[in-house]
Amino acid sequence: MKRFFIALLILNLLRVNSQSIDSLLAVSLKLKTDSERINLFYNEGFDNRAVDPQYSFDCAKEVERRAQKISLPKFTAKANVLLGILYYRKSDLLTALSYHKKALNIYTILNHKRGIAVSQTNLGNLYVDLKRYTLAEDAYLKALEINNEL
Repeated sequence: MKRFFIALLILNLLRVNSQSIDSLLAVSLKLKTDSERINLFYNEGFDNRAVDPQYSFDCAKEVERRAQKISLPKFTAKANVLLGILYYRKSDLLTALSYHKKALNIYTILNHKRGIAVSQTNLGNLYVDLKRYTLAEDAYLKALEINNEL
């Protein structure tokens, strides 16, 4: 875990306007576990979703590729959430909807309550923008129910 935080510190110190997935790949090689590497890509992607969407997209695709390669469905779901957010920001609502539904499906199979709640909230936001208000209300109520349970 200490190596993970050191890698994040190094990345923050080296941060420049033109970030590169290649430099992140080099840093990831210094981490011990696959889950630490995947978390590194996910966190970088999530942190940069608003300032550098292309870099964030590259990180999300790397998370997706690595998670599928070693069969870690939770991380595949996280990649889908991030990709859904990026497509939402791009105003490609139908693609965003598809990614968020994939994430919800995986989280449901895993019975990952927090992930289900996040996915339901994201779906609710999308349904509002798509003017599907009944579906939005259902999604928000499901998220609220799970969050109250947690």
